[in-house]
Amino acid sequence: MICLLLVITVMVLKKIKCLVPENKRIMEKTIEFTPAFDKRNPDPKKNYGIHGCNMLMVLSGSLGAVHFILFTHWHLPSIEEESKTAPDSVTYKHHYPFTYVNAPLPAEIGYHSPVPMREGQKPVTNCKWIKGGNCYSDINSTMAKKVFNILREEGSDGVWKFLEKQYVSQFGELK
Repeated sequence: MICLLLVITVMVLKKIKCLVPENKRIMEKTIEFTPAFDKRNPDPKKNYGIHGCNMLMVLSGSLGAVHFILFTHWHLPSIEEESKTAPDSVTYKHHYPFTYVNAPLPAEIGYHSPVPMREGQKPVTNCKWIKGGNCYSDINSTMAKKVFNILREEGSDGVWKFLEKQYVSQFGELK
């Protein structure tokens, strides 16, 4: 069953959902693209910098949710033009062995749970992946590169399989 075909043509917010029945269990798959922004301001208290478009893949069920975030580094066209002439200290090209603008960066793997998963864990409010809005979450940045490699080698189907394994590892079963 082909659940999802995604063609990226514009850098605007896109949200695609697909309900997947599996042994009477419903898991929700969400792919969301958040837009790039330029929120620079001379006033340091109002300067939120620049950031490229992000891709978020979330597998959610009744026990919680797991996610993968990829920073696409697809910046606004004005930022791409500016980066062609900006010094390395401004564009951070010196930190990367590739061109900073447009080069994806695997950001994180994480989970969202309605209950604490470890002692002393503090709740996060307004979580859109947990009914009721409060969740206990954590992230792993080092594992994101592995998932990025899966994405490149197997596409979104491979990432969904990985997230299913993460969900079972975190919550015990797909439910």
